[in-house]
Amino acid sequence: MAFCFFGVVHMELGELKVFLMVAEERSFSRAATKLYRTQPAVSQAVRRLEDQLGERLFDRTTKNATLTDAGAVLFREGTRLVRLADEAAAAVRRQSERGRAIVRVAGSEIAAHVVLPAISAFLRQRDGSGVEFHSIAEADIVAAVTAGTFEIGVVMQERVPGQLQQIRVPVQPTGLSAIVPRSHRLASRRSAAITELQQERIIVLTELESPAHLAAAFTAASARPASEISMPGIDSLKRAVEMGLGVGIVPSSVAPSTGALVVVPLACTSFLNAVTVVCRRNEPPTGNVARFIDAVRRSQQPIVTLGVPSNARRTAARI
Repeated sequence: MAFCFFGVVHMELGELKVFLMVAEERSFSRAATKLYRTQPAVSQAVRRLEDQLGERLFDRTTKNATLTDAGAVLFREGTRLVRLADEAAAAVRRQSERGRAIVRVAGSEIAAHVVLPAISAFLRQRDGSGVEFHSIAEADIVAAVTAGTFEIGVVMQERVPGQLQQIRVPVQPTGLSAIVPRSHRLASRRSAAITELQQERIIVLTELESPAHLAAAFTAASARPASEISMPGIDSLKRAVEMGLGVGIVPSSVAPSTGALVVVPLACTSFLNAVTVVCRRNEPPTGNVARFIDAVRRSQQPIVTLGVPSNARRTAARI
């Protein structure tokens, strides 16, 4: 795709995106890594853009890729152009997929577990419909729904910024569980108190780093962990536990159920009571989007009491 300015300058969208990446990273080499391209290819793309505009975009006398005044203007306007192009592509995608009745949902790994019953109910009711769930960072969900990349977003926070419709949906409370190696002192326990993590290094998911509910539980018990680290997903968290880096703390609903580790529910901890479903305000929900939101409202999560699933025969599961 090319943009034409004043009928004279033709700018390729791909080259503009390369320029924006270099500007964001302040480095040609880091931009090349992010774009999965060689550094010479990135440099050539920026050079072509400079030749087309007749302006230097970066001050090459500095160590970092520092923008010139012209580069700063292009960064501001180019960011806006790329966003508009993405929104246009998303709109075309939505139009072409209406006939296929696909609902695209964005959320974190935890949100996926929360809405799985709703997805199941929606698919049973809507024969021929489909659902695409994309796991993305919690911080990026609102922007992705605002841009039209996804019809629905599911976030943990109570309210979100932006011009979006927001629906707070109660879910059955879920607790927190510790993930430990078989050799750990808690591995044989059916449940554990938060005070028993007093001197432990804890490992949490990045999207739940320093969660308020966990901090409050430690404060109420007059205890504190030795330190805290975070991992981007369940697999990396499990690997960190296996390496002896600490005790994993995850919502019970996403605790793995197979493998060589042990899940021990933490008594008297509550993690999640509701989620927020968001969709675009300036575009009333289509039939399927409205029905999916209704399915989320009606879905029932497994009931959890004091952090322990009520239908679980064993409160410590081998994973």
